[in-house]
Amino acid sequence: MSRHHSGRRRREFAILNSRYVNKNYLKSLSLVFRDIKENYGVNQKELEFMMYFYEYEFFTSHWAASVLKRSQKKLYERTITPLRQQGLLEVVYNKSNADFLGTIFADETKNYRSRYAVSQKGRLIVQRVYRKLEGDDPIKLESRTSP
Repeated sequence: MSRHHSGRRRREFAILNSRYVNKNYLKSLSLVFRDIKENYGVNQKELEFMMYFYEYEFFTSHWAASVLKRSQKKLYERTITPLRQQGLLEVVYNKSNADFLGTIFADETKNYRSRYAVSQKGRLIVQRVYRKLEGDDPIKLESRTSP
């Protein structure tokens, strides 16, 4: 049936041939964000933060704020602290183990910044997001019925 056939015009949608579209992972991104929010209690901003820093061994909140072009104070209050409380972000190095780190970060002894990393629990959630986007895991959403 051609594109201009009268029967096609009455349809709600028509899918392109698969040879024109290779991959379309982001089509279900909003559904995956909703799924993770409902099942794990992680909102979209927090999930995007974990996905961005998933590949880093550690980072400081100061550096993260500069990379994301956000206020360091607000990033710490609104994103890092809730993720730490949920166990999705962990402190790798801080002042309490500064004696060991004195040799590594000798030039930062006066204004030392804690180093954070995505925890194992957070890494598993990010991996689950990628599996859901690729279609390996199902997207589980509660069905909403109107009263």
